[in-house]
Amino acid sequence: MNSDDAIANAGHEQSPPMSFVSRGGLKLLHAIRTWNLDVRGRICADLGCSTGGFTDCLLRHGAVRVHSVDTGYGVIDYRLRTNPAVNVMERSNALHVAPAEPVDIVVFDLSWTPQKLAVPASLRWLKTEPTARIVSLIKPHYEDKAMAAMHRGLLPDAEAALVAERVVGQLPALGVEVLGWTASPIRGGSQKKATSGNMEYLALLKRA
Repeated sequence: MNSDDAIANAGHEQSPPMSFVSRGGLKLLHAIRTWNLDVRGRICADLGCSTGGFTDCLLRHGAVRVHSVDTGYGVIDYRLRTNPAVNVMERSNALHVAPAEPVDIVVFDLSWTPQKLAVPASLRWLKTEPTARIVSLIKPHYEDKAMAAMHRGLLPDAEAALVAERVVGQLPALGVEVLGWTASPIRGGSQKKATSGNMEYLALLKRA
């Protein structure tokens, strides 16, 4: 999907029913379906895993192992914590933690951490094979904090789209190639109403 499509489709998709341990799983599900991302048999890393929505989605799509990293403690869902395919790395800052092993797919939702810091951290985990991929969650309200403050934390959709487009344009300078980007099917935060919460975007990346 090109930038015009991503902006035009922002927030217009119907979210599937909740089936993951958190709403984050719905975001990654959209990425997997949009780009036909094959997770089967892959080793993955989920940076900023929180409750584990991304981890849950990866496992349900056939990942053989997921390294789930988060600065918190006791946050990830118990079903994932006790799953032998999940290596829980708690009290670990994804920007500084040593990778457990090279992985095929890195996914991340690092909240207030901007892409300029999150992408290089992801590349440390990523295998050098040309098939290795990164799925990045872009949160415009954390990428342009001055603009977010101006709007009291809730960016108008048009402003969020412009910030996202600018950020995507800057990603190649971080050592990645942008294979596509798309609007998340659900908004940020815990809001369930279609018009509440900030618009977010997903980008599919590979090592340049």
